[in-house]
This record gives sequence, structure tokens and C-alpha cells, in this order.
Amino acid sequence: MATEKMMEKISLEEYRARTGLLDTEAQFELAWEYFRGRGVPKDLHMAIALLRQLEQKLPELARYNIAKMKCLVDDPSFAEDIRADCDAGYGPALYLVGVSSKKKGTQIGASEAIRYFQAGSQSGHLPSKMLLWRVSKLGFWRRLASAPAYLLLVFRSIKLASRNRNDVRVLI
Repeated sequence: MATEKMMEKISLEEYRARTGLLDTEAQFELAWEYFRGRGVPKDLHMAIALLRQLEQKLPELARYNIAKMKCLVDDPSFAEDIRADCDAGYGPALYLVGVSSKKKGTQIGASEAIRYFQAGSQSGHLPSKMLLWRVSKLGFWRRLASAPAYLLLVFRSIKLASRNRNDVRVLI
């Protein structure tokens, strides 16, 4: 257990050193560590500040992560952070708004979610395609017939995510 804590601390110190060198992956990791409170005090504002610094290099990815953090803490302002990205057809942003719409639990929320998942799917975002399949009103036989394609989609997503978890095709 002490070794695990020491590894986390070394890892955290390494992240901090790398963020000073403008290592974008390290900044993303450190931001999420602040959000979760792992190895550092839980601090949403610090997490968002780190991601705001990344907006110049990776604007869509930084805004998506900011919006995701806000969505996870039920801050409704998350949609404003990614509205322009949704309008531009950025798949992960469309997915996030679709998931939020689906959480509403109303018929309007469900149809809105389907609309966002369709747009995300058209942009090549695989998780949007998977959720579109899951929320679509397919009959038993159509769902059964399309299940193999769905499973291939799942395996393709896993393969892509294992190579690069920030790949926009599989970002969730």
C-alpha cells in the first residue's frame, strides 16, 4: 500500500514536471487528477484552469474535457462550453450533449439524444454509433440482425481506444 502511494506521488510529481514543459498529455492527466482528487486535493477550478491552458493547442479536446467535468458535477453550463464544437460537428461534443439529453428521462430528451447521436455517428464517432443503436426503437428481429455489426463496432472502439484514448473517434 505504501509503495502504491509512493508511485502515485512520483507519478504526480512527474506530471507536474511535465506540465511545466508543456506536455499536453501530462496536463490532461493532471487536470483529471485534480478533478478526481487523486494524489492532490479535489479542485474543479484548478482542473478547468489546466484545461483552459490547453485550449490554444487542442481547443476541441480541452473544451470537451471541461464540459465533461462540468457535466459530471451536474453543472448545466457545460453545454455552452461545447456549443460551437457541436455546431461544427465534433463527435465527442455531440455525444456528451446526447448523453445529457438522454439523462432527462423524458420523451423530448430521448428524441433529442437520438438527434445528437445521429450527428455524432455521421462525424465518425463510434460511441455515438453504439448509443444510437442502443436507444433506437428497433424491433426484436432488426436488433438481432444488426447485433453482429454492433459487436464489431464495440471491438473496433476498444482497439482504437487502446492505441490512443484521446482519439476523437472513441472519446467518451
